[in-house]
Amino acid sequence: MRAATKNEKDSRLDDEVSMVLEQESTTTPAPPGKQSAMAELEIRDRIALAEELAIMEIEAEFGKPVTRNVVHDDQVIDGVTFIGSELTIIETKFTQSPRWDHTILRSINKRRNPVVSSGAKFLLAIVTEGLTAEQRDILLDQATPAMQAASWFTRIRIYDLTELIYDLTELKVKYNL
Repeated sequence: MRAATKNEKDSRLDDEVSMVLEQESTTTPAPPGKQSAMAELEIRDRIALAEELAIMEIEAEFGKPVTRNVVHDDQVIDGVTFIGSELTIIETKFTQSPRWDHTILRSINKRRNPVVSSGAKFLLAIVTEGLTAEQRDILLDQATPAMQAASWFTRIRIYDLTELIYDLTELKVKYNL
């Protein structure tokens, strides 16, 4: 494994933006002024923020640092860490869709090879925005069987972006900065 270059990270982020835009085109249109008016740059910023905050939550939950943006088997991986004694590959996904979407699974499957070839475990962190707690529960209920069908799948977490956003003072306290 090695650190991803800026170009590799940018390309990966472009893939994530494409996934979210594809989801938008296949879901029920959002109210005017919400998702439909969201510019690609804003989506890009939200994905980057969601990914970073989800990884920070995983670090806090497991008490282990996560190495971000690494390349293994020519795939950029959001993060790797050890949970217990097991190497764990972390994949984050941002969605505004209240249902498990084929675009998410297709994107995850593209990154499956590093997991399988390394013998690592896999943690999927889905960060949602604009979903109710009930919709997040339904998403988890839909995602879990799809992911558990894969022998390389280990854990799934769902976070709400609005619950991950804190003001600077709260972040300093939460992460002892």
